[in-house]
Amino acid sequence: NIASVAGQHGLRKRVAYSASKGALIALSRQVALDYGSRGVSSICLCPGATLTEGVRQRLAARAGAAEFTSKYAARQVIGRLLDPAEIAETIGLVATAKLAAPLNGAVLTLDGGAHLSTPSDSSNVMDPVIEAAGERQLSAVMSEPIDGGANA
Repeated sequence: NIASVAGQHGLRKRVAYSASKGALIALSRQVALDYGSRGVSSICLCPGATLTEGVRQRLAARAGAAEFTSKYAARQVIGRLLDPAEIAETIGLVATAKLAAPLNGAVLTLDGGAHLSTPSDSSNVMDPVIEAAGERQLSAVMSEPIDGGANA
């Protein structure tokens, strides 16, 4: 199955996409568990930023497309987006009879190492406004007596 890194850790403002990819990861694992004894192998690949035709079109449609695309590629650990052919080659490799059984139930991250580092911008970190509001709520909760003040 092909899911996405979004199913492993989520992407901001993409709740339905991330949830559906997470469900596909869970389905893949469950198939491996329930049917592995019958010789059925289930492996889930989770690609990261890949320069598909759709991504290429969305990047080209942005204002300042060349600069944005360059910055986006530079944020990747390998300095570029993955090529769809790299994903296809990985599919061919893991689908071989020699690897299918040992990899049964595996969730493979194909992101060029992006999961190993923190992005230099704030696109994948909590918005400071939301973070501040959350800290205020946490402080309020932490200062309330556990018993609602009945024993104060």
